[in-house]
Amino acid sequence: MAMHFFVVVGHTVKRMRVDNTTQNTLIEMFSEQYDQLLENRTRVAFDGSYNIDETEVYELSKFDIDASMIDAVKQPQSPDDFNLKTDEHIKAIFAGDYDRKANMPTIYFQSFNKGRLLKKGFTLLGDGNTLKENKKAGITLDTKLAGAVVDGKLLFRNYRTMNSIVDISKFYNEATNEQIDQVLEHDRLLVEDADAVRGHVNSWMRRRFTAILQSGVLDTVTPRKISGRAKKYGLEVNTKKVDDKDAIVFPTDKKQIKSLLTFLNEGYFEGELTGTLFQTNSQRKV
Repeated sequence: MAMHFFVVVGHTVKRMRVDNTTQNTLIEMFSEQYDQLLENRTRVAFDGSYNIDETEVYELSKFDIDASMIDAVKQPQSPDDFNLKTDEHIKAIFAGDYDRKANMPTIYFQSFNKGRLLKKGFTLLGDGNTLKENKKAGITLDTKLAGAVVDGKLLFRNYRTMNSIVDISKFYNEATNEQIDQVLEHDRLLVEDADAVRGHVNSWMRRRFTAILQSGVLDTVTPRKISGRAKKYGLEVNTKKVDDKDAIVFPTDKKQIKSLLTFLNEGYFEGELTGTLFQTNSQRKV
């Protein structure tokens, strides 16, 4: 398989140039990680209503993938080169190949976070018993795949991670009224007018409520951290004390509800050049 490697910077795909030796090493590594993703695991159709265990992997047969990713895999020389000096806002890394006879891509995805950037002068590398300053910038790669597109199927194990790369939120089943109430009654939310919230709920929101239940974000991330992170994107997420514990004030305005649901599902991204706020995978200005 003649795989090439790419970096997703914001909503732009850049080509990651590597030498031949590194390319062969990366092909072997990504292939092994794909085998590990599927190893001894049963495929389960994804609909957001079921939490897989360690012996299973999600599978989607119909999904939308960004055209720029497909174009890059088809024509690997086309994207601009990735440049560590200017392209720091990395969202994902992927390896890809394209079968022209079958008209079908093979793509292996890795997620990425800023902690994987090795900045010049900020990293110490081992040399025997001695640590030396890293005088060049670089990146580290993950030890596992976030997901893969193979034979027309999207395979993954974690919804939140995969959704940050490929928008799969619409494949969630819509939350029932009882499930929406389950979210609204969470002890980390303060809902002052539940009827007003319910009155705004539509199909789009129901899928996001399901995603919140599935991800467990309210169980794992504190209200204070959610509020603090929201400020980075210019979003106002207010908190209040309830029984001496922080709680997120759930808005009653429809636009604010959509913004909060989008943020809780990690659906915002800041534009690389302008700082404009976009919804993930949509290129739609907020």
